Amino acid sequence: MNVDHETLLMIFVGVTGAAVLLQAIVLFALYLSVSKSSKAMQAKIDELQTVVVPVLNQSREFLTRVGPKIDAAAGDLAEITRSLRAQSEDLQRTTTEVLEKTRRQSERIDIILSKVLDGVDYASTAVASAVTKPVKQMQAVMAGAKAVIGVLISGAPRQAQTHVAADKDMFV
Repeated sequence: MNVDHETLLMIFVGVTGAAVLLQAIVLFALYLSVSKSSKAMQAKIDELQTVVVPVLNQSREFLTRVGPKIDAAAGDLAEITRSLRAQSEDLQRTTTEVLEKTRRQSERIDIILSKVLDGVDYASTAVASAVTKPVKQMQAVMAGAKAVIGVLISGAPRQAQTHVAADKDMFV
């Protein structure tokens, strides 16, 4: 097997040519595959654009129409919040004032009622004293008159018995 250089070179060139041809076929197949995928992708993108673009346009128009209204509503809401906060502070201040005035008035009423009840107590004591003192004096005068009349009617007063027979065993 005597193979010369030229034969080897020819075999090598043939194998290289076949490899390059095979590589060209693979690259062409890849090109066809990528081209087909690209066309399918482009079709899907076009289909998506036909659906999405109108939705985006409608959304943009809606936002253009509604945007100022949303801004106005946000401003109104902020104004309402400020107004409610101010009214709440006024209500709290007024409530505090009313409670303070009520507390002071209840203290005044308590003092006035205490003074009135003390006066009523003093007056009732004075009236009771003014009524009972003459009644007691009158009772004393009547008791004295009764005793005088009793003595005059019955004569000399009897001596009260100071010693009782039943008391002899009792020691005090």
